[in-house]
Amino acid sequence: LKPDSIGEPSDFLGAQISKYFVNGDSKPKWAISSEKYVKEAIRIVTRRIRDRGMWLKTKTSSVLPSGYHPELDSSPLLDANDASMYMQFIGILRWIVELGRIDICCEVSMMSSYNAAPRSGHLDAVLHLFAYLAGHERSRI
Repeated sequence: LKPDSIGEPSDFLGAQISKYFVNGDSKPKWAISSEKYVKEAIRIVTRRIRDRGMWLKTKTSSVLPSGYHPELDSSPLLDANDASMYMQFIGILRWIVELGRIDICCEVSMMSSYNAAPRSGHLDAVLHLFAYLAGHERSRI
């Protein structure tokens, strides 16, 4: 091993690792954050949808649109290119959950169940999810 490669971890598979102390306890605690990965994911998603004339909402307070029921969505099925993009976005979201964003776990799982036949309404909901993350990108456990 190279001497400069030995030290406390700072990054691991897209997550940032940090050490912090709790008042009254001299032992360090470790935290994992997905903030850097989320920012990069939003940048990539924004670029991909901009090419299709779409954009992320600027403010969202909920993970999915209020009252949205994906099982009742009867919007048109996505074509092969958009369905592929949908699946890629779901993959990004699933990794964000793995990095500790448990606040979106249920919604990502629900939306990933439509990978076989995603509809345009499902894609809109996934983009809403990314808009939520854009406004709530700082989270760590």
